[in-house]
Amino acid sequence: MTDLNKYLSGDELYGDSFDEKRIADWYADEREGYASLGAKNRASYRYQYHAWNREHVFRHLPREASYHDILGFGSAYGDKLLPILPRAKQ
Repeated sequence: MTDLNKYLSGDELYGDSFDEKRIADWYADEREGYASLGAKNRASYRYQYHAWNREHVFRHLPREASYHDILGFGSAYGDKLLPILPRAKQ
């Protein structure tokens, strides 16, 4: 098991040391990553990572910052962006 603390602390970027084969393997594994975990049906979809995002992502953003645009890659219905949407123009 990889020590995730070095990645969560920002000391290292996960995947930065991958060779071409490891990148290709990772991409193939993630190609449809979460597509079948409920995101296909908005009525039953529930995003469960808000606490993780607050701790490891959003707390690092300046509190008073506003954003013109926010774009989420692989963010299904955009629920992961809900905590910062009020700070965006679009």
